[in-house]
Amino acid sequence: MQIGWYRNWGTLSTNAVTIAEQSQLPYPFLAKVLRRLAEMNFVTCTEGRGGGVTFKVDPARISLLDVIGAVNGPVMLNPCQTKPRCATHQRTGERNLKRA
Repeated sequence: MQIGWYRNWGTLSTNAVTIAEQSQLPYPFLAKVLRRLAEMNFVTCTEGRGGGVTFKVDPARISLLDVIGAVNGPVMLNPCQTKPRCATHQRTGERNLKRA
């Protein structure tokens, strides 16, 4: 089923319960990943009878980094990139030295 879903990525829809069972993943975890992948426009999730999960893009274009980002949030080498002043740099004054 997974291979067929992958090969027919634009047309075949599979429900999340089936994907969870075949992947041996806990359904709540898979639902979280699918929800985030939908927010990133990689898949479409349709609820109700006849609904399911459909790839919006070729699955070969979805990287492992995309999936990790969907689960954990953006991957960054330096968490200070997202904050103007982190506690570490504020305490050491490192940022103040760079500004001088």
